[in-house]
Amino acid sequence: MNLMNDFAFKRVFGEPDGSRGLVALLNAVINPTDPMTAVRFENSEIPPESALAKTVRLDITVRSDRDQSVDIEMQATPQRTMRERTLLYWSRLFEKQARRGQGYSVLTPCIAIQFLNFILRAGHSFCLWEHAIVWENHYAARC
Repeated sequence: MNLMNDFAFKRVFGEPDGSRGLVALLNAVINPTDPMTAVRFENSEIPPESALAKTVRLDITVRSDRDQSVDIEMQATPQRTMRERTLLYWSRLFEKQARRGQGYSVLTPCIAIQFLNFILRAGHSFCLWEHAIVWENHYAARC
């Protein structure tokens, strides 16, 4: 089974029976000092706030037992706007936590992980998160 395929990736990691594998994957990628032990799957669709705004459909969205919101994306085909899309998805994870009248201190950490089957742009660095995984070259790079 090719996990670069969206359907296969979501079937293996995006359903409750795959949560143990997903926790192991997240811990391997994030390498936290206090590893996750469980995740709760959340609705991966973030509706627009207005008629003109864009609906966001994330591949897999979970909340960790460490109270982190995590978006995990699989992208097999090159996307010229991957940086912008990643920023949009990541920011919407924060936005959906915000409620009128609440202070910003109630926002919890959000992590965006993209598994890409392509190089973003040769010679350019782009990291919102601590780790970037590039499967095409079979290496992990710290940003």
